[in-house]
Amino acid sequence: MRQRKKSEEEMAHLLEIPEDAIICILKKLSYENLITVGFVCKSLNHLASTESLWMSMCSYWKGCIDVREWRTRLNSGKALFRLLRSFQKLIGVWSASELYPRGGVLYINWGDLCLIGARVWTRSDGDVILRPLCEVAGLQDGSFKMQLFTEDVDFKFPAKLIWTSIEEVEFEFQLCNSNIGSSSVNPRDTEIVDNSSSHMSSEPTKLLQTMHLVSMVKSLGTDRRVIGDDDEFLDDDEFLDETVYLSHEQLLHRFLRQDIHEASTRDQDSTTNREWLHGRHIGHRTIQYLTLAYAFDNQTPGTKIFSSSDRINKSAYTRLKIDEPKPGQELAGLWKGIYGPHGLEILNVSYTNDEIVATKLLGDPHVPCGEVTFKVKLSSVNTDVPMDLRRILMGLGEEQALDIYRLYRGCGRIADYRFVNPQWVPGRLLVQLNGNMAFLWEDVDFVISFRRLHLESLSSELEGNYFP
Repeated sequence: MRQRKKSEEEMAHLLEIPEDAIICILKKLSYENLITVGFVCKSLNHLASTESLWMSMCSYWKGCIDVREWRTRLNSGKALFRLLRSFQKLIGVWSASELYPRGGVLYINWGDLCLIGARVWTRSDGDVILRPLCEVAGLQDGSFKMQLFTEDVDFKFPAKLIWTSIEEVEFEFQLCNSNIGSSSVNPRDTEIVDNSSSHMSSEPTKLLQTMHLVSMVKSLGTDRRVIGDDDEFLDDDEFLDETVYLSHEQLLHRFLRQDIHEASTRDQDSTTNREWLHGRHIGHRTIQYLTLAYAFDNQTPGTKIFSSSDRINKSAYTRLKIDEPKPGQELAGLWKGIYGPHGLEILNVSYTNDEIVATKLLGDPHVPCGEVTFKVKLSSVNTDVPMDLRRILMGLGEEQALDIYRLYRGCGRIADYRFVNPQWVPGRLLVQLNGNMAFLWEDVDFVISFRRLHLESLSSELEGNYFP
């Protein structure tokens, strides 16, 4: 009883403090503690809901977005803070490890009252572009919804985001089983479904959705740059006895024709047919069947298709730690370089106590994604380029050989196909005056040049890249 009375007295003294001072104190609290304060008493609940308090906390994101503009489109400053706090957890670079050995990189950045998740795509000309994969759109109450892009910019497929780790460094997005007539799927189809009572009127809408599913599957597939043979991507246990050689269009038409035939041979009761269609039978099977149909950018009349496990409608992503360059760590960050016939690959360069380490984010069947491609000792730095090294570098051109101002000794990774028998061989990291770098595998006199990759600068080009 005495303890309770003492607490009430302390609370009374606290509330005697001017409101401005209390708000300044509340600004120092975490989001969780601030919510807890609101349950203490009505007075603190009122102060903890003050618009100026939450807008002040939102000022953290002023350098990223127009906070005042976003506020006009949400219910309150508290809702805005809730949304921004959720968005902040997603901002950054993520890897899709299941797209082994090539790998996949997802870059999530700010959009217009939303986040745009874009796949990092490489092109045959050595360029890198971003292609939108998903949109995380803010809602008025501070919550959000996730949608997957398709080739039709007016059509977005609903999905849900699920955190798979307590630390919130891994997430999955899964396709939602929403109704065909849902406005979140395709508003233009709603009228067709709602006003129909027969199998025939529902069927075109379902087929339209299936076509959008196909385009979505294409956008979710691996980076469709050709890396040698198509089967470089597949392990031995993924090969099945039946190998089908058909064009993409033939595969789709044959598959849909089969499903429509099944529908017509079922009980002709319209209710049964509608239930079958609303059960998303076509969409689910389409996703499973076309998992690898668009995995490779092999645009030939015939495409080799292999059955595979269901990996498209449930993709997992892990946050990547990308260090920013700073004094003493000038090479930290993302780099791109052409690995011979394998094409363009992307590296994440980081620093340890005495090493510079380059890890592949996009790899190849010999040294896949997630593996270290080279590492060098910081203590081995040298500013003198030996003559024997200069002779080797003449293969790059005399200017590049003379442009080196710093080099490190270390080792590079080589391996047989499917990362069999990986080995470390002597190598040197060459830092050039123009800001680029190169790595020399000494045993084979093979040099790869690297240039910096700035994903932020690619974000402005997203609008023209909606068609995978």
